[in-house]
Amino acid sequence: MSFVFPWLNRKGKGSENVGFITLGSIDEKIPLILYTLLLSADITLGFYRNYHFPPSRSSTFLEEIKSYIQNIEGRAIVFDLRVQDWPEFQSLRQSRELGHTLQDICSLRHLSSSVILSSGSQQLGSLMGIPFEILEAREVLEGKGPFDLAKFALELGSDFLFLAKKAQHKMEANILLREKILSGEVSSLAGEILGIHSPYLDAKTKMRIYSPKDGYLHHWNPKELLTMKHRLFSSLPGSGFSLLKKHGDKIMKGEEITEVYLLKDQQKLWSDDEFKRTFIISTNPPDFRPFILERLEMRLL
Repeated sequence: MSFVFPWLNRKGKGSENVGFITLGSIDEKIPLILYTLLLSADITLGFYRNYHFPPSRSSTFLEEIKSYIQNIEGRAIVFDLRVQDWPEFQSLRQSRELGHTLQDICSLRHLSSSVILSSGSQQLGSLMGIPFEILEAREVLEGKGPFDLAKFALELGSDFLFLAKKAQHKMEANILLREKILSGEVSSLAGEILGIHSPYLDAKTKMRIYSPKDGYLHHWNPKELLTMKHRLFSSLPGSGFSLLKKHGDKIMKGEEITEVYLLKDQQKLWSDDEFKRTFIISTNPPDFRPFILERLEMRLL
């Protein structure tokens, strides 16, 4: 479950109370972008939950999330389900079935719903760690952030506008949100909500992680990334790291693949091997995989 940004759970100025639930995501920057983006369209992101669960707990998890949905007041929920084992068919099929079950629960509560099945082995943007994710979220809202992160945020935001009946169709919603970013309207909100401080100014130590061999970046390990992110948050809250390579990138032995920014000289507390567990390098380039693997049909109530 999300452990930061408690202000995301209080009602803002928007007229529509909608929610965002993710399963398996390690990105805090996405709800930050959505909160501000939707507020510019007079919609409140009234609740946000991020669940991490092993397959063995799927039944327990379902009861947990069902209980949560039954006790919320809202109009619509957008779900982002991260498929961890793509391209294994079983994993995608199970995620699809879970998505339909979540939509059934929403329908019983008269909540509109949208479900996106996305790749859990690809990371959006590059920055990890709370202050750095805030920075990357603000850059997207200013129209200059990473393209993959901006594209996914607009996809989610368009769902919200459509489910809240602020747009007749998704294309209209997408155009509306892009125009708000390009006009600078969202940028002013971002500065007010997220601030303008850069965490790079506070970093005292930069630790570099290098590739141990030639090859291709096959995927980022979401469990290991989450572990490193939690460790930084608990021991050095202002620290973070940058993922310098994307899925499928060719990498040379000794090439820098990750940069770690620490508030103080704590490099001795971290080993290269710990960070090297966060990525997998393969001899051959991985098969192409889109970030959005599949969408379930929206349920508009």
